[in-house]
Amino acid sequence: MNTSNFKQCHRRAQDFDKCLVEAAQIGLKQFAKGIPELGLPSIEPVTDRHLVVPPGSNILMLEQKWEKWESHGLSTGIVSKFDIEPVIDPRLIVEPGPVVVQFEQNFENWASYGLSTANVSLFDFKKCDRKSNDFNQCLVTAVQGAIKQLEKPIPELGLPSLEPVRDPHLTVAPGSNILHFEQNYENFDNYGFSTATVSKFEQTNFTPDDLAQIYSKRSIFDMIDSKEPGKPHRFNPVSE
Repeated sequence: MNTSNFKQCHRRAQDFDKCLVEAAQIGLKQFAKGIPELGLPSIEPVTDRHLVVPPGSNILMLEQKWEKWESHGLSTGIVSKFDIEPVIDPRLIVEPGPVVVQFEQNFENWASYGLSTANVSLFDFKKCDRKSNDFNQCLVTAVQGAIKQLEKPIPELGLPSLEPVRDPHLTVAPGSNILHFEQNYENFDNYGFSTATVSKFEQTNFTPDDLAQIYSKRSIFDMIDSKEPGKPHRFNPVSE
């Protein structure tokens, strides 16, 4: 195997984005047979042990379940755009998703169905240089991006989900309006943290529990009472 067949791109080159597209296109073709020397399997075919295709809106209005589904033709795909972002961890998360099903020599409205073979995502956490002039603004952008990614947990990094943030004990002081009494809650769930807008962030030493307490005490809560027996109160936070 001659690894020189992989196209190399220089980040500082003016045609870096175009080079990435060409490199990805070349890489796809080489993966048709796999590269044992690098421990890379063939992508012809890509096999899904279990595949469920939801009902369509046309003639295929039924759920389809497949076992040991094989997707062919990925190595012949055309790459029109390829983006790369700096990441804190080079590993990929690949989650099976809807697949493209191509029906040949059949009715026209059976021509194709589905979206993509898999959803591939990266841990895209922004890095900040303490010595740079825009360090504080970079922190704001980095925290804003991080809380959005933590809507769901990232087990690979040992990070829990922020939806919800739970307080074992929460006391809300009396307000000046209709709620002019002290409120005490146990196992209080805060929702909406991952959608908050960060306007300022100062670096300090605190634990995740401290962050949850700060968030709870510095938030304005809009209470939504379902008024259904056995249903807990849900509070949507609006950051200051």
